[in-house]
Amino acid sequence: MIDDKNETYQQNLTSFTTKRSQQRSNEHNRIYNDNQILLQRIDNVRGRLIGKEQCDNDWNKHIGFMKKTCQYPENID
Repeated sequence: MIDDKNETYQQNLTSFTTKRSQQRSNEHNRIYNDNQILLQRIDNVRGRLIGKEQCDNDWNKHIGFMKKTCQYPENID
């Protein structure tokens, strides 16, 4: 009787570890595939990434241009 319980326990443990291993493998593959897709998207971006300082400089340049060409520059700000 004790031997039977140990055997059942061992079978359940083996089944559990096999399923858990398969789940981890599937999850690893899913994350790997998601990362590959993300890397492809990043590589396909034609523009360039800019920092906040560059963005602020571009914004100020556009605001300056609009103030020079607008009929009511006091309304721009």
